[in-house]
Amino acid sequence: MNERVMKMMKMYEMIIDDGTDIHKICRLGHAKKDIEERFSGNGEFIRIREVTAEFPINVYSIMAALKNGGFGITECELVRDCLTACYPNCVEG
Repeated sequence: MNERVMKMMKMYEMIIDDGTDIHKICRLGHAKKDIEERFSGNGEFIRIREVTAEFPINVYSIMAALKNGGFGITECELVRDCLTACYPNCVEG
């Protein structure tokens, strides 16, 4: 049986020069190497830095938005549990 294990992810800020423009974007990854592999081919990396501390996720706000969007309690709790298991900068309330 192929069991998937949830791994903690971090937020990374990338500055990429695509030859025409310079882009600054943030994406989740398990490590800097993961980000480099997933986004290579989009231009030259000027910088990649870990910025998880700068992006707290308010779990209460996410839950409220899901409920307001018509999601049921089971779906909301699933998203909450996945988020808190995989992102180290979750805050309550």
